[in-house]
Amino acid sequence: MSIKTVSNNSQAEESAILRVVDIKKSFGGIAAVNNCSFEVQQGIITALIGPNGAGKTTLFNMISGLNTPDSGAMFFQQTKIIGLAPYQISRLGISRTFQLTRLFKNLTIKENLLVAKETSDTNLKKILLSVGVRKPLSTVCSDLSYGQQRLVELARALLFPHSLLLLDEPTAGVNPFVRQHIKKIIKQAVKQGTTVLLIEHDMDFVMSLSEQVIVLNEGSVLAQGTPAKIKNNKHVLEVYLGK
Repeated sequence: MSIKTVSNNSQAEESAILRVVDIKKSFGGIAAVNNCSFEVQQGIITALIGPNGAGKTTLFNMISGLNTPDSGAMFFQQTKIIGLAPYQISRLGISRTFQLTRLFKNLTIKENLLVAKETSDTNLKKILLSVGVRKPLSTVCSDLSYGQQRLVELARALLFPHSLLLLDEPTAGVNPFVRQHIKKIIKQAVKQGTTVLLIEHDMDFVMSLSEQVIVLNEGSVLAQGTPAKIKNNKHVLEVYLGK
């Protein structure tokens, strides 16, 4: 399948690394995503938040090619990505983690990391240390704690050549120390040129880390703006607090 690149004259579009336009997706007649549109600006951390069932992970799965939208368009760095296979999309420069860790748990840390990129043991040890895992590369992943498995998956996503990193609930199930360490890792990745789009339910984590926040509700964008604006948005408060 050929990969089509679309040229745009709009300055806003050119600064967006990812554009989601009028996306719809239903499962068994139930709309998971409904006329959803937003842009992710290059070089910053954007959070995608919303109640359970708002369509966040479904959107991630469509961006990465695991699900196909019923209608709408998606552009990554001006390239149409709907219809591309997951491996084609990843090769364009999109790396991701999952809500539930997807390591090959019967394989070693080294073998899991080599799935992302063929490189030396020295480089593998370096990326492993950068996420705070001090285990031998020969360690079988099933022998790691849950928090360590999350960090190894993050290391694998960072190792894969990318410009956009999708993080699906990176702090889920980890202790406060690991949560703070993940925050530092994300900030460092952005300093090195990565754009981050993350799903997260920890609002303190989101508001202290993100530069832009997109709020989904019932599959559509309810609000988008800086953390300060989102905190004071009455419609967002109604969705989260029922007020």
